[in-house]
Amino acid sequence: MKKNHNLLEVPNINSKDALFKKIIYNVEDFLLNDESELTKEFEHLCICSGGTTSSCAKNGLITLDLRKNYNKIHLEKETNVVTIGGGVIMGDLMNYLEKHNRSFPIGLSKLPGAGYVLTGGVSPLSRAYGLAIDNIESIKGFLGNGTFISLKKNQTSGDKQLIWEAIKGAAPFFSIITEIGLKTIQSNPLMGTQDDEFICPQSRFAGLPDLDMEKAQTEGKLNLLAYGENVGYTIFETNDQKQLMHLGHPEYTVHRIISEINRDKEKGDVPPPENFDINSSKTAWRSHRNLLFQQWLWFCYQQVSLN
Repeated sequence: MKKNHNLLEVPNINSKDALFKKIIYNVEDFLLNDESELTKEFEHLCICSGGTTSSCAKNGLITLDLRKNYNKIHLEKETNVVTIGGGVIMGDLMNYLEKHNRSFPIGLSKLPGAGYVLTGGVSPLSRAYGLAIDNIESIKGFLGNGTFISLKKNQTSGDKQLIWEAIKGAAPFFSIITEIGLKTIQSNPLMGTQDDEFICPQSRFAGLPDLDMEKAQTEGKLNLLAYGENVGYTIFETNDQKQLMHLGHPEYTVHRIISEINRDKEKGDVPPPENFDINSSKTAWRSHRNLLFQQWLWFCYQQVSLN
């Protein structure tokens, strides 16, 4: 056995320090080789796609590192499906999609590999676009017995359909996935530069039901751009991007909020404000406001002057 510091650099400290038996980079040649150690007797094979889990390398076992030979990314512009290799890191996928104004429900970390997608994948975008795994359109790889598989969504039946259903959630346990096709979404020119979480004052008598908003998006009437746990969808646009709605008040100043609080106190029938201390008030939404307006001006300029 050989310590892997010079061969397998991964984020997970347990895998990084593992005394693995061997490291391989090409799954096809290894599985189809008559002298393969896996064909002689049952042996566990560790798979490394991103290296964030302790299962990508273990003492005395073989590791297949997909990052070297299975790291290609390609976007099909006609279908907006991006094809990634089994060794692609989510950060690299995000950077690639940004160049094409596309997005995908990537999580809060850029470190994971394809395992993030194959085991579910919770993202800030999941409420609107589902889990990462819900956006899989095609899969290629090998089953544990070496059988090659190539499956496409809604184009399988019989045993292949069973394999498709099993792979969407349990793929790392019985297969090696070398290629995944993923549905992408348009990256919004206004919200793409915003932080994943931002603060914005809200002042209203009513709201719009989440289910109705989500139904409108499913029907292609709206694009939902921002969501607050207690206030619902606060920023959204029409699909043609001609109308943008912001239900919050990014234009508010601290003095404006305080004046509304005092006004409501006199009425006596308005609930007190939440998440705002009148005795220690600070403006925490200035960057959101300025960046949103800046991007809106740039978007209008592009549409009018550049098109």
